[in-house]
Amino acid sequence: MFLLISGLSLNGMAQTPLGMAFTNMKSSDPAVAKKAKDGLAMLLVQEMPTIEKDTAMLCSALSDADPYIRLQASGVLQTIVLAAPQHNQVVLACTSELITAAKDSTDRIRNNALFALAMNPSGPPKEAHAAFVDALDSANFRTSEIGAAGLIKERSNVETNHGLVEKALDAAPDAKHRLNLLYAISGSKVHSETLFEGTQKYLNDPNPDVQHAAIDAVAETGTDISKITIVMQNLEASSSASMQQKKHAQAVLNNLASRQ
Repeated sequence: MFLLISGLSLNGMAQTPLGMAFTNMKSSDPAVAKKAKDGLAMLLVQEMPTIEKDTAMLCSALSDADPYIRLQASGVLQTIVLAAPQHNQVVLACTSELITAAKDSTDRIRNNALFALAMNPSGPPKEAHAAFVDALDSANFRTSEIGAAGLIKERSNVETNHGLVEKALDAAPDAKHRLNLLYAISGSKVHSETLFEGTQKYLNDPNPDVQHAAIDAVAETGTDISKITIVMQNLEASSSASMQQKKHAQAVLNNLASRQ
């Protein structure tokens, strides 16, 4: 850990304001560390326009021994993906470190890293494929959701990847896992005959939330509007469907009609 002397690290290299904050968060002085932690969010807004100069620091921080530092670094990169995609080169530069962080034992660090990889504006990096596959079977439902999204959005081995997600959906250990995998499928907005067929079996799942998510997934994955229409019409006319299911199916039909 570098100690600061008038804005310099002990190796003589000047630090940026964000770099100084990351160093100070590790200070042995509780007051210094607290001040740096409390001011980080505001400082990030201030420094975002020139965040490229902090690339090396952020990549390195992803493997810091302190999980708090890893969490903040992964959070910054996730923020870039979500809110400042024009600075995506910073995220891309940290790809290898993000892949390592995608196996972190701390849930939030792991999920931040996976999100930055899966939802990258340039598309998921091909090097992250194994990380997505590993995440798909995670006991953490959020981790499995992001892993599924990464596989769905990958641009190669599409049918194989979609088959892996369908298999994970069928093997989901509980309704929460299944629900979040359906969220990944619908939220990715990728047309897929494999996923269109695979999600239909959950339209009448015992869990109402899963039913609702399955309707969205079927609507988003269908490659043929006429096929989606038939599924929703059948659901709307079903004697076993709940009123909530029927209303949701009708909403999908109305949306489809507006697109034609």
